[in-house]
Amino acid sequence: MKDSLSNKQKLDDLNKTSEECLFVVLSFMDPFFLRKKFVNSSSAINWIYFGDNFQERKSISLSLGNGFQLLDIAMTYRSIANEIKEDHVKWVDQISEQFVDDKEWWFGAVSSRNLKQSKLFVYSCFLELIDRLWKQKDNKPAIIVVESLSLAESIYLWGRKNKIQVKIIGSHSAKLRKCIRRISVFLSIFKFWIVQLIKCFAALITLNLRKKDKTEFQADTIITTHIHQNSVNKEDPFQDRYFPSLNNFLIKNGRKIAIYPLFYDIGWRYMNLYYRLRRNSSFFIIPEDYLSFSDYWSAITYPFRVLSKKINLKLFRNFDLSKIVREDQVERDFFLGQESVLLYRTCVKLKNSFPSLKRAILWYENRVTDKAIVMGLRKAFYNIKIIGAQIFLHHPYFLSLYTTSTEVSAGVSPDYLLCISYRECELAKLFAKNISCHPVAALRYKNVYDSVDIKSDSNNSVLVLLSYDFDESLEILEIVLEALRDLDKKYEFILKYHPDTDINNLKTVFGYERWSEKFVDAQEGLQNCFAKANMVISACSSSMVEAAIAGLPVIFIGSQTSLDENLLPFKELEMTTNRFNSKDLLKAIYRYSELTIDERLAYKKQGKELRDLYFLPTSEETMKPFLL
Repeated sequence: MKDSLSNKQKLDDLNKTSEECLFVVLSFMDPFFLRKKFVNSSSAINWIYFGDNFQERKSISLSLGNGFQLLDIAMTYRSIANEIKEDHVKWVDQISEQFVDDKEWWFGAVSSRNLKQSKLFVYSCFLELIDRLWKQKDNKPAIIVVESLSLAESIYLWGRKNKIQVKIIGSHSAKLRKCIRRISVFLSIFKFWIVQLIKCFAALITLNLRKKDKTEFQADTIITTHIHQNSVNKEDPFQDRYFPSLNNFLIKNGRKIAIYPLFYDIGWRYMNLYYRLRRNSSFFIIPEDYLSFSDYWSAITYPFRVLSKKINLKLFRNFDLSKIVREDQVERDFFLGQESVLLYRTCVKLKNSFPSLKRAILWYENRVTDKAIVMGLRKAFYNIKIIGAQIFLHHPYFLSLYTTSTEVSAGVSPDYLLCISYRECELAKLFAKNISCHPVAALRYKNVYDSVDIKSDSNNSVLVLLSYDFDESLEILEIVLEALRDLDKKYEFILKYHPDTDINNLKTVFGYERWSEKFVDAQEGLQNCFAKANMVISACSSSMVEAAIAGLPVIFIGSQTSLDENLLPFKELEMTTNRFNSKDLLKAIYRYSELTIDERLAYKKQGKELRDLYFLPTSEETMKPFLL
């Protein structure tokens, strides 16, 4: 958090401003000069952090010290997100209508609405938040710390429009960093192409193992699913983590299947993986078998085509988002777009190899890569049925999960959606009433029909379900650690990590020296963990719903830095509660540790009602939509 300007010069600049000035500070700046500016203040200085980097926020808060009050924005932030999300989807759709016939538009960050790929929605919420806080005397911040120059500049434009003096601290260094970041973007592109070369080499070396039983010519169904390094053995039947038991069901019903693998977190290790894919009894499509130099060249030149796109923008709720849109367009990693180009062109090339293909079942999160597959298959196979299987719970603010009417009209969405309950179907159609959705068996959640014994004693074991998001997991651990320091009883906190978490890295970053002796790593499956605990702490995770179904009370920990939400949004449901800090978490722990057996039995009954609301059991009837 160092800047090239001297602290004296920064302090002189600050002293020239009025008392009503709003200071927007880039997160890499040294807080020293802010402490100097407000050293004579008789009251705590309100400040807020706009960003998702928990470690950065914590570091700045410690550096500023006790004279600065970090405002709790968690509930207001979520309320605003819920209020403006429909307006935001419509606004992005209006932009997309300019490029409805440009297939590569759908591969980019702006159209994606993906919180991991685009900052548009999050930053829109931040702008709406500061607009409201500024009108409140008690909650008006003097300082906003931001991670992005485009957000800082957008706040400046808001201030100028409302006659509010806004001073951006660190803009010169941010511009330099922006140039460096753009270089790093191209370095990530270079890394992407190194991986492509490795994949090409692996495909070539293992080509002699390619099946010669004419499976390609006979296959009538393609399934797209994610493949991890440990997903496939050489000869054992493929056990799909995302569609468990689906392959057997389709084969039983006469379907001939080819699997299109979408690789996840493979790194450089493709040689051994491709060897196992070739040798497996299932038929896996290896993209490099179909791609040619012209396809790779199209992907190589994709970033230059993106940079040349001119977007006509309207104000969003009276906010000028042009700086943010440009940042999304230019400075986000291009590898997802390039991967989408290759996916699209691979699917087009499948036409000659799969003459019998009639349908495709996609693991469908409405990502840019999913849209590329849909468009490619439609171009190659005129009458193909494309089924988008959403075998998960819909997050209210992950707007990319939801298909829109514009996407349906543009032909980048499946013909049908499959969701795991009637409730989830209604959610999936939130922004696209014109798409067909069918409830289907909740294949990944069969365990919710297993019985879990209710704890009749107060064993004070708390199950902590950590997130797939690294920073979110750190924040959960931080809040739990602060709470357990004040616990006056003996508690055990069982930590259940997400399957994709690097546990050693998480502990290293959090600090082994701070690791509580009350933290115990879970060694068993989720259902066994439920049986050991008498309550659950979680952020946004489908496992929290599974815990409630098992009859366990659930404490949702809301992040101050990321946009998550309780997936049990029922105010009348006593078995769940929202907490955003350690003090409130402590109260919830005490409350749920004192439950009577009758209350736990009542929760068990409520859990069964939730199960019937969220999921459908696996049966011949609920599996039929996979045969559409």
